[in-house]
Amino acid sequence: MLTFAGLFSRRLRWLALTFLIYAGVFFLASSRWVIEAFEPLLLNLPGGEFAVHNPGRLSYAVPFALAITAGLGMDAWRERTSMRTRVLMIVPGIVIFGILPLVFGAHQERMRLVWVGAAAGAVVGVERAGCEAAALRSGRRIEGNSKAGSMS
Repeated sequence: MLTFAGLFSRRLRWLALTFLIYAGVFFLASSRWVIEAFEPLLLNLPGGEFAVHNPGRLSYAVPFALAITAGLGMDAWRERTSMRTRVLMIVPGIVIFGILPLVFGAHQERMRLVWVGAAAGAVVGVERAGCEAAALRSGRRIEGNSKAGSMS
C-alpha cells in the first residue's frame, strides 16, 4: 500500500516517479490489447517478435519496480510524523490495489491475500508509529530530567 508514498517525499519523488512510470510502461506493454494494437509496428522492430510472441514475459518487470517503490514509500513514511499525512500516503495504494481490482471484476477470493497483507502492514505500521512516539516522549523526559539535574 506504500507503493505511491514515495511521491510524498521531496528527496525521493523523482526516483519513485521513475520506477512508477517504469512499472506502468511494462504493465501496459505486457497487455494483450496493447500488443495487438501495435503488432505491425513491433514486428518491424528488432526484438519485436519477442514481445508479440509472449507479452506476459514483460510483466516480470512490474513486481521488481513495485518492490522498489514500496521501499521508497516506506522510507518516505518514516520521514513523516503526522498521522494525517501518513494516511494520505496510503490512500492511492488502497484505491489502486484494493478497490479498483474489485470494480473491474477481480474475485474476492483472490483479493483476500491483498487484504490480509494490508491489514498486517497496518498493524506493523501503527505499532511502529506508536514505538517511535513513545521513544520520542521518553527521550524528551530524559532530556528534560538531565537539564533539570544539571541546573541544581
